Amino acid sequence: MKRLDSKTGNTFQTRKLLFSFIILLVIIQSANLSDFNTISQVTAATEEEAFDSIISAFEKIEQATLEGITVQSYIDDLNIALEKYHNGLFDEAYSIAETVKEEVTEIINSARWGKIFPYVIVPVNIVLIAAIVVFFGRNILGWFRRRRDEEYLDLEIVYETATPEEGIDQSAAEEGE
Repeated sequence: MKRLDSKTGNTFQTRKLLFSFIILLVIIQSANLSDFNTISQVTAATEEEAFDSIISAFEKIEQATLEGITVQSYIDDLNIALEKYHNGLFDEAYSIAETVKEEVTEIINSARWGKIFPYVIVPVNIVLIAAIVVFFGRNILGWFRRRRDEEYLDLEIVYETATPEEGIDQSAAEEGE
């Protein structure tokens, strides 16, 4: 492996590597600046974009109220956006309306998931319990049977017959026959 330093006489390779590194930094920096300029141009909202954003936010709020969700604070925020729109501050009106629209959309989605969740969790639990019973039930049943057999394997049933010396009246036994 060659070293790139001035003692070995490879200064040309060192300069070439340094020059390549500087060009790479310039390319990366110019790409970052062009992205920054594009972002600043995109954020400048026109009157029509601000109005469309406010209208779509009001539609989302209407959808949320139809679902039974309280969104009074978002209505107040949209009224502020509407005032800014009428005052000519389209960028601020656009950003407020977009923020309200995103938050209300998240609230609507979470409310819908809250309504669906019980109907999703019950079948999942049933499938999980069935899997546990099928896969582990056989092993548990086999274990139980082996344990039962071990306990009762040596069990012996002994029938003893009673004799008259033990106090059983023989005549009472014969009358029963």
